[in-house]
Amino acid sequence: MRHGTACLLVLGLSAAGCGIDNVAWLRHRNGLVLAEYRQAQREHAAQRRTTDRLLAACRECLAAGGAAAVCWGDLSAYRACLDAGGSDAACRTD
Repeated sequence: MRHGTACLLVLGLSAAGCGIDNVAWLRHRNGLVLAEYRQAQREHAAQRRTTDRLLAACRECLAAGGAAAVCWGDLSAYRACLDAGGSDAACRTD
């Protein structure tokens, strides 16, 4: 009878250890996912700021009588760079 109880105790402790390892791994993984999410949010905000700035410059260019192809050039190049997988910092031309 004691042998059976000892086996159950060992199995129980082993399961608890595995459970603790799994919880630690899940916390670590969730931390990584959260960090990636925050980085994506920062990148999106940077892209939005740059796009807004380029749109404002384009409007000024058009209002000053500039050719549409010239005025839209920077914004088009920026969007093409982003579409190719570039980051905001890599695609900015300023």
